[in-house]
Amino acid sequence: MLAANPIRNLFSVLWRLTQSATHVFDAAGIEHVAARTLHARDFAELRLPFAAVTLDLGTGRARVLDHGPLLPALLASAAIPGLFPPVTIEGNVLVDGGAVANVPIAQAMDRGARSLVVPDCAVPSPDPSTGNLTVIIARVTRIQQRVQVETELPEAAAQVPVVYLAGPPARHTSPFDFDQTSALIHDATVAASAQLATLRVNIPGLYGDPYTRYGDAIAGVAEPKAGSMPAWSEATMLRPRSR
Repeated sequence: MLAANPIRNLFSVLWRLTQSATHVFDAAGIEHVAARTLHARDFAELRLPFAAVTLDLGTGRARVLDHGPLLPALLASAAIPGLFPPVTIEGNVLVDGGAVANVPIAQAMDRGARSLVVPDCAVPSPDPSTGNLTVIIARVTRIQQRVQVETELPEAAAQVPVVYLAGPPARHTSPFDFDQTSALIHDATVAASAQLATLRVNIPGLYGDPYTRYGDAIAGVAEPKAGSMPAWSEATMLRPRSR
């Protein structure tokens, strides 16, 4: 959260930048919360399979972590570039993988997923014409996420069922504002529960509606396979009817 006094907060950030060439905040707070919450120390101790997606700064590609100590992998996956320090694992310098795989569709498919459930956590960005720095950053991030979804979603939906969960209605907030966290969680729970209550998944295709979250249609999304069931229109495919 930002300090109440914006001038004091600005000088605090500038001071941190002079003390470190890579980040503004250290990871002690995140590490403390993760260590207190985790009930396992190693990936092998987890009851459900889990993998953390990071960005390898050396190769510029996504790196999936699925073995070894759990805490460093989580810290690497949460290391937002510029805000938190990179994490070195097995000689690889890693940060948050959101820049290359905010929604790791391709990574899940590579691991043999037979269906995908995508909770969209993107915050709808406000009008960029305001010129506000945080607004511009949010807008650029949104565009990156949209491009990734447009690239990977059609291929995945052609092979497996992809359930794209409904997100919360737009609010006047930003990715840097945590005052509305509880309200966003509540709104998302209500929206997703209403969607799942009537959802029937039978064949490969897209079940849900990413269009309204990103504003632009995603071209080339797979239609259900011919002959597998009565023909659907695109709108029916996006919002399957209960039977």
